[in-house]
Amino acid sequence: MGNNYTCGNGRVYNYGIPVPSNLIVEYNTINTVCTVDDIYLPDVQIEWWIKINNNNWILHELSAVNNFITNIEVYGCRLEVKARCLKGGVYSGFCDPKVIEQVPLLFFSDQTGGIVGVTIDVLNIAVGGRINIDWGDGTNNDYNGNNAAIFHNYPDTLDYQINISGDLNALLNLQILNQVGNHGLLNQWILPRTDFAMIMYFTACNFTGIPRGDFLNMLDLNMNQNACNITEVSAFLYYLSNFYVGVNLPVRDTTFTLDGAGMGAPNAEGVLCINNIQAKFIVAGFTATIITN
Repeated sequence: MGNNYTCGNGRVYNYGIPVPSNLIVEYNTINTVCTVDDIYLPDVQIEWWIKINNNNWILHELSAVNNFITNIEVYGCRLEVKARCLKGGVYSGFCDPKVIEQVPLLFFSDQTGGIVGVTIDVLNIAVGGRINIDWGDGTNNDYNGNNAAIFHNYPDTLDYQINISGDLNALLNLQILNQVGNHGLLNQWILPRTDFAMIMYFTACNFTGIPRGDFLNMLDLNMNQNACNITEVSAFLYYLSNFYVGVNLPVRDTTFTLDGAGMGAPNAEGVLCINNIQAKFIVAGFTATIITN
C-alpha cells in the first residue's frame, strides 16, 4: 500500500497524516485568502507555501494549531499556493497547487479629510500593452500608450483602494506625485520583469514601503519624501544587494532616490549594501546612483 492511502472519506493520507483538501485561493480585493477543509485531528498545523512569478517555492507561514486559513499580501505578481499538514514532526504530502495569474498592484487614496480626487501623473505603457485602473468607487478605466495627468474624482469622503492590473510587464513609466493622501505598503508590490527601461516616481506622498520584485530593467526609482523609516530603507537596500546576483547582473545605469523628509537614513548594514550594489554595477560596466538621507 506504500506511504499514501485513501480512506472512505476521500482524503488522501501520507504516513497517517491527511493531505490538505479543497484548497481555495481567492483574491478578495485587499489580500489573497487561502483556505483548506478542516482536519479533524488534534494538534494539526498547516504549512502554506507560495511561489511568486517563476521564483522558487518558499514557506509563507506555519499556521497555528487547527487553523486552516491564511492571508497573503503580495501584489502585482502571479501567485501559486500549496499546503501540507504537520503533526508531531511528521508531514503529509502537498495538495495540488492553485494559481492566481495576477494579483493587482494596490494603494490607497484618503479622501476622508475632504474630497480632492487622485491623479496618476504619468502612465506610459509599451506598444500592445493595456493597464486597467480600478478606482475603488465602482468605476475603472483601461489605458494604453502614453498618458499624463489622469485625474479621478470621488463621490464620498472615504479612503479608497486603487487597483492597477493588466499588462504590468509593459509598464514604462508610472508616476504619482505630491499627494499626501496617497498611502500604502508598496513593499508588498512585486514588480514583474520587463523588457523595457522602467521609471517609477512616488514622490511627496505618504507611502510606507518601497516596491520589491524585479529591478533588472529599472532605470529610475524615486521615493523622495515619503514615510519609509530606517528599517524599511535598510531592508530595501539589503533586498537590492541580494537581487543583483547570478543571472540578475546589472544591464543599465540605475538611479534609486530614497531621501527627503519622512525617509529614514540607512543603518550600518544598509550603507554596506549600498557599497555592495555599486560595486556590482561597476563590475558590469554600469553605475548605480543611490541617494539617501
